[in-house]
Amino acid sequence: MKPKNLHFRINLLLVIIFLLLGTSVYISRDGKLKIKTTSGAMESLQFMTQIRAYPNTDIPEDKFYKAFEYSQSELAQTSDNPLPAVWTNIGPNNIGGRSIALAVHPTDTAIVFIGSASGGLWKSTTGGIGANAWTQINTGFPSLAVSSIAIDSVNPNIMYIGTGENYGYQFSINNGVNVRVTRGMYGIGILKTTNGGTTWTKSLDWSYNNQRGVWDVVINPKNPNVIYAATSEGVYKSTNAGGSWNNILNYLMAMDLLINPVDTNIIYASIGNLSNNVPNSNVGLYKSTNGGASWTKLNNGSSGLPNSWTGKTTLDMFRGNPDVIIASVSNDINSYIGLYRTTNAGLNWTVGYASSSWQGVQGWYNNAIMFKPDNQNIIVGGAVDVWKSTNFGVNFSSKSVWSAWYSGATPPGNPEGPSNFVHADIHYFTYNPKDYNKLYIAADGGLYRSNNFGDSYYSCNGGYVTSQFYASFANSFTDSVFCLGGLQDNRAAFHQGTVAWYKTFGGDGACCQINSQNPLICYTEYTYGDVARSTNGGTSWNYLDPPNSGSSSAYCFVAPFVVCPSNPNIVYIAGTNVYKSSNGGLNWSSSLGYF
Repeated sequence: MKPKNLHFRINLLLVIIFLLLGTSVYISRDGKLKIKTTSGAMESLQFMTQIRAYPNTDIPEDKFYKAFEYSQSELAQTSDNPLPAVWTNIGPNNIGGRSIALAVHPTDTAIVFIGSASGGLWKSTTGGIGANAWTQINTGFPSLAVSSIAIDSVNPNIMYIGTGENYGYQFSINNGVNVRVTRGMYGIGILKTTNGGTTWTKSLDWSYNNQRGVWDVVINPKNPNVIYAATSEGVYKSTNAGGSWNNILNYLMAMDLLINPVDTNIIYASIGNLSNNVPNSNVGLYKSTNGGASWTKLNNGSSGLPNSWTGKTTLDMFRGNPDVIIASVSNDINSYIGLYRTTNAGLNWTVGYASSSWQGVQGWYNNAIMFKPDNQNIIVGGAVDVWKSTNFGVNFSSKSVWSAWYSGATPPGNPEGPSNFVHADIHYFTYNPKDYNKLYIAADGGLYRSNNFGDSYYSCNGGYVTSQFYASFANSFTDSVFCLGGLQDNRAAFHQGTVAWYKTFGGDGACCQINSQNPLICYTEYTYGDVARSTNGGTSWNYLDPPNSGSSSAYCFVAPFVVCPSNPNIVYIAGTNVYKSSNGGLNWSSSLGYF
């Protein structure tokens, strides 16, 4: 059998398998994809779980880690002269991937750490500036989702990183295992370094536990041996610098933590995200005045806070007065509830901005909030775009435009758009502790920096190689450097021989194909079967409109399609049915039905 025919048959088999997958929420396309209310984040996470777990509902974490240990053991027993396996990074070095955690070194503020959703921990010694600003830090462990970063302010060589990206429990199967369909990469707990990231050890060890995640790690500023962690399993505390941990608030889906820097026994925790249907979830905002020994629920019906919510709540405390706190409260896919403010340490709350235009329908996913450290009236909020308030959260105005990105191959480290561009879906803010005007932003497109606390921005993704490719990466049959892939929230990108990849549309990318006889003819896909074709190597595109394309009831989130290598006029696409085109996708046959 010829290799190219084998490749085609494997792809066709994948098409059949994909028929068994399904997703839920419909996202329509809009030509150039310049209107965005959601990123498809929920569908993306569900899709990544389904294709790896099929025919099961999930992948047991203990089996995953045991497989990693086995591979390491086998590697250690190999010959002293193994066959060479030389891999070269080809990028994209100019397109950042989904990022969910940030930290700036407390004394050397040119050092910035960023946590990728699936690319691990990265470090910059240039404040993120430059074509090769970033270096990946190898922890030696298999988890690549870095969801929180904490640096010891007394000894900055000591750091803790939380791993795993979990947004909620969905249901329990018969053996009692909680299945999280809407989650990202696996978490193995908390890792610790004492030498600035050169070597790492396990601190909170969840290597053999089911899919868990750590959303926040905070260190007691007066006693760095005391550490708190907000996790999918509740709030944990260590009193011996991470040597051991205890669960001090056993409520699912702890998302954010605050510690009072003056009285470090006072702690705040937000609980809940896509978890209200889970027994004992106890969604709410909690306060402890004794280091976590006991807790008081602040949304008690009389404080001014909403009684409950179905999305994520994020918190911040004003640096100049720890009694001043804000809480950005949201439902999951329905509406933003509002920005709540207290000036008396959580006893009473008032609602400020409460427009659904801020969060759209992704309050479970992109919901970030932060004070300017020297002015409690100035607040930045993160949703699809960056928003800013100058009156203590009463009003917010949009300060970034996600759709303003530049197409084409922008050089690594160069601006990816005008000064009002920040990639969509904001996950985290932090600031330079020596210059409060300098704001850092983690988004679905990597890192962005502002020198005026959110009035203008520039991209900091040079060498930050973390973009997330979906299935069906395409290689040219005739051009050894030309390839094309679909990216999470970065649509399709081309490699044309350099690490600066060429970007086409925005939004989520899916399956890609290249004509075996003419590489100028190539295909890219948005979600739910929306396929586009170019006949000039990606300069321009036309949608092909397979039957029922754009419908979540007809296609899965990443709908597979293949181009026949021996006759590239023949194209198949799979949804609830399989469709065929004999003229490169211009016309489609009626349903071929199930195989």
